[in-house]
Amino acid sequence: MIDLHTILPEDILNEAQNTVTLQEAIMSITPSTVDTSFQVIMNLPFINSYDGVKNIANSILLAAQYRPFSLKSLAELARKLHDQISSENKLGNLNSVFLDIPVKILDEKWKVAFLREAYVQGLFTDDEVFEAILKYLKNTPIDKKKPFWKNNSRQHFLFFIWFAPLFEKKDKELFQSTFDHLKLCLEQHQLTSNYDSFVNNFDSLKENNWEDYNKLLNNFYGDGSVADVIKNDNLEVLKEIFNRNTNFQVDSRIESSIFEYTIMLSRKPTLAMFAAFSGSEKCFNYLVEKGADIKARDFGKRTMLNFAIAGGNNNIIKKVVEYINDFVIATRISAEYHRFELFRYFLATKHADLKANDIENGSIFHGIAAANHIKMILFCLGQGCNVNLKDGDGWTPLNCAIDFRALEAVKVLANINTIDLNMQDDYGIAPLIRATIVGDPDIVSELVKHQKLDINGIGLYSQTALHRASQNNNIENIRVLLNDPRIDINIVDHHILVFILIMFFIDYLSNPITFCRTKWLY
Repeated sequence: MIDLHTILPEDILNEAQNTVTLQEAIMSITPSTVDTSFQVIMNLPFINSYDGVKNIANSILLAAQYRPFSLKSLAELARKLHDQISSENKLGNLNSVFLDIPVKILDEKWKVAFLREAYVQGLFTDDEVFEAILKYLKNTPIDKKKPFWKNNSRQHFLFFIWFAPLFEKKDKELFQSTFDHLKLCLEQHQLTSNYDSFVNNFDSLKENNWEDYNKLLNNFYGDGSVADVIKNDNLEVLKEIFNRNTNFQVDSRIESSIFEYTIMLSRKPTLAMFAAFSGSEKCFNYLVEKGADIKARDFGKRTMLNFAIAGGNNNIIKKVVEYINDFVIATRISAEYHRFELFRYFLATKHADLKANDIENGSIFHGIAAANHIKMILFCLGQGCNVNLKDGDGWTPLNCAIDFRALEAVKVLANINTIDLNMQDDYGIAPLIRATIVGDPDIVSELVKHQKLDINGIGLYSQTALHRASQNNNIENIRVLLNDPRIDINIVDHHILVFILIMFFIDYLSNPITFCRTKWLY
């Protein structure tokens, strides 16, 4: 066991250990433990700084991803924290962090689900939410000249379906134009079939002040549907469904709702998989008794074990392990889904190698870095895992953390004394360039703090991080890079000075003008 004090600075280690306490308090939240989680957070130093409040917000959003059925409790927790705003803390920044919508929102739909639930519970005003949405839509306009899959229509539809009543209330013209475009895309078969019901029943969803729409959003699955029944572990109703329909297939699959924000439920799981993920033990046992295929896979090739571990019901997990004893998958999924005790249990079976590196998926270390699982990261470091280990694409755990915008993981990994901050992947992309591609200025800021980082490192196409930030029109990242005195604005990318690229955006920048004038230009 390696002493973490020998590889991490004292302040970073202390912050990481506090983050472990924070994440565990939030990941374990239930309706009956909201107050307990709240008290834990209020006793942590994070409430006293902007970075700390951002950590709190990130941890709540992380739980929305890995504990999707805790959404209401997470929103309640956020509201209780917001109620504690005072001159003695920085909790007044909480809402601004939540309302900072990431560029790749299609990959982070749980954040939209959280925003809607928090909005319903009164954490945000109409104006706050709508202004945040409009800002995002303005920065991500629909370009009908491009193919549908990359013209940004899907991002506009995502916010429309989750906030349709707000669209109608705040901007009727935008409301109607977005819905008309949605209908057109559906008619042109550019959308998946699960949009059919929403569009075809839209008028009825609007009736009585959006009564049926609100019911749908409170549940995500239709009342009385088999998914609704299983999610609530309503065994008697499930039995009635089978008794009424003798042709009902026990291995039927759950069609994904357009409101589905849980990645693991998006690829048509079987009824038993859905029950395992939901932790619905009675329904799961009944489906197994009816002959459910425990060895089936969803359309993303996930096994029943994936769903059981993600759901966290120990009795369901034990039953599944009787049929699927793949401890490699079990160890990895439990680590990534923030199930640390399960991880330790499976690791103790000695059927899994903590340091094994799969060519396709990388190591456990890669997975937990992407999952922002700080307790697991500290555990792996203590076990001597290689922080510079590359996966099949040449990505290190730091690359994975950056790509998934796992800021807290980036902070820990970037401060390890053996980290190579300039290591390129197989495509010639170093961590800083990866961060500018992802577009997160907080991560870029975190990386440039380190003197051993080569801020002018040249990668694919002879480009630096500043080239990438300029090409992506990411003003905040440009600002962060230009404010560092080490930056070289004269590096040529295919015979174009990076400064020329920046000139396209210079009217939008306030500080860098003077800074650039101090630089010698060719």
